[in-house]
Amino acid sequence: MPASSRLCAICLSAVALFAVSSALAHASDFSISKVVPATTDAGTQAINVSLVVTPSLAVDMQEVRVMVYFYKKTTSGDVLLTEKPVISRWISPPIDWAGGQSETLQMTVPVEDPASGDVPEGFVIGIYYQKKLQDTWAEPAHLLKDFPLPAELESK
Repeated sequence: MPASSRLCAICLSAVALFAVSSALAHASDFSISKVVPATTDAGTQAINVSLVVTPSLAVDMQEVRVMVYFYKKTTSGDVLLTEKPVISRWISPPIDWAGGQSETLQMTVPVEDPASGDVPEGFVIGIYYQKKLQDTWAEPAHLLKDFPLPAELESK
């Protein structure tokens, strides 16, 4: 993944169909149950991501990562990773998935400057547990095909 893509990724120590959720080759412990636009202040766009976990799983929060990439379309038609900072916050603390309930994470990013001519294109989300990709979501769906996520995160 290019360095510019890593700049906008959000890695969280705590953590999936607006459009598409991909089928993975292994059984998943986490999934994205819902992604919806969130109400925000002027000048920002946000999404709320609801995550569910296998009920019998004792989640090690140090092993959970949510990767979020927001993309923009330039005036020339190219789709690029935005360089705007992404802010995230849990809507439903404590994050414990007690009783099979979903937990909701909100991701907010400033909109592109209208003077630039660039417009928001969408986003790609990946949930990782123990460094393995659990689920993905993309809006629009082609972003996941155009910018696929790795099946496993690299060790640091």
